[in-house]
Amino acid sequence: MSKSSGKRGFIHHQRSGAGFSFIELMITIAIIGILAAVGFAAFQGTKRSARDAKRKADMEAIRSALEMYRADNDSYPLTTPDACGGSWDRGYCNPNFLEELTTPTAYMSDLPEDPLNTSTGQTYVYQLNATYGYRLMFNPETVVDGTDPDTGDCYGLKWQCYQAP
Repeated sequence: MSKSSGKRGFIHHQRSGAGFSFIELMITIAIIGILAAVGFAAFQGTKRSARDAKRKADMEAIRSALEMYRADNDSYPLTTPDACGGSWDRGYCNPNFLEELTTPTAYMSDLPEDPLNTSTGQTYVYQLNATYGYRLMFNPETVVDGTDPDTGDCYGLKWQCYQAP
């Protein structure tokens, strides 16, 4: 770069060639980083909503199979204690969750399981009760209070509940 004297004695630097300054590059990188962070957060929310939609569809499929089982057997499948307590859990506690719905009569081809299926509460739960027939539950990722207008507070947990009609 050559230096030239401008008006009033100031020294001006002339740029030789086109290019970006360091500041321009840093601002561009910062803007791209912010946009990527916002996009990633939105994508995670979409993934959680999609998993919850699958959970709701799975609950409806299990509910339908339970009703077909009841029509054939005049009762819902019995529950037995598993590693997690007095209910049937589909996941880490009991891989044979509601196997009566698949054998010997196939009310469902395969038993669904939670998309995450972790030991931190991401399972499907089936409970049998003389008062309400049965209760199906799952732990949603996007519901804040866990209540369902048809079933109440679901034991005060952040679980979504489906009960026998």
